[in-house]
Amino acid sequence: MVEKEIQLSIVIPTIGNRGILKPTLSKLGFAIKGLSVEVIVVDDSPKSIVSHGDVKPFRLLRSKGIGAGGARNMGYKSANAELLLFLDDDIWVTKENLERTLELHSLSKAIAYNFFWNYPKELMSELPKSKFGNYILKYKLYSNEHRVGALESEFTK
Repeated sequence: MVEKEIQLSIVIPTIGNRGILKPTLSKLGFAIKGLSVEVIVVDDSPKSIVSHGDVKPFRLLRSKGIGAGGARNMGYKSANAELLLFLDDDIWVTKENLERTLELHSLSKAIAYNFFWNYPKELMSELPKSKFGNYILKYKLYSNEHRVGALESEFTK
């Protein structure tokens, strides 16, 4: 049997089994169905606490405290696809998001994309339950829509 070439490698660094990782991987599991995608989770916690049995399919690497950038680089070096998508462990994507990424990449392989994003309602309700979530709320880091206004005003001068 000939295996299908992987079109997209999704790299997710994490610092342990934070409560949000499991639903993120669960949603990602549904989003990748039928697509030629691999998911690489890089556990950067010093004690390697992410369980390989959380949600499949994904490949688990352990970077043991080298930081988010180092964990992303480890995932990149392990990736099998030409196209990379870096996600944080609290970013939820849909099948449509991934299909659009693949479509745009097929139009030009020389362009990098950074999509606009918002936390979904389910995730917003989880934010007050953690110190980091409260930080996100305080500094309004649950969306990057604020960049749209800055970009529009920059280009319309």
